[in-house]
Amino acid sequence: MLVFGLYEDAGGWKVPLEELLERCRSAGAVIVPAHCCRVTGELARVHGPERADWLMRNVDAVETHNGGCTPQGNSAALELARRFDLPGTGGSDSHHEFQIGRCYTVFKDSIDSDEALVAALKAGRYHGAYSVDPTA
Repeated sequence: MLVFGLYEDAGGWKVPLEELLERCRSAGAVIVPAHCCRVTGELARVHGPERADWLMRNVDAVETHNGGCTPQGNSAALELARRFDLPGTGGSDSHHEFQIGRCYTVFKDSIDSDEALVAALKAGRYHGAYSVDPTA
C-alpha cells in the first residue's frame, strides 16, 4: 500500500489492512494499492474475490501504471480502476535501474507541498502515464 498524508508510524507489514485503513481515514490520509495487478488477476487470487472487492471499495486510487509490471498487468489495473471508478496513479517501482522513470503520475494542479499532494490525490486530479510506449 502506498500511503500519503499519514505522519505517524503505521507499523509496516505488521498492521492489519483494516487498521491501516482506519488510521488513514482518521488522519485524512490517502491509500493506494501498488502494483495490485502485477500478474493479471493477482488481487482476487491472493485475497479472494470478496476481500479484493472490499479493498477496492475502501481505497482512494489504484496504481495503474507501474514500471515493474508488464503492459498486461497495467492494463488489468486500469480495468480494475475503471470497474471501481477510481483514479489511477503511476510509479517507477524502481527495484532495478532500467525501471526508473518508466511510469509516473501526471497532476493537473501544481504540487508544492505534502498537503497539496494529498489534496490533489483526494480530488482525483491526476492520472498514471508511461514515459515511453510499453509495447515499443
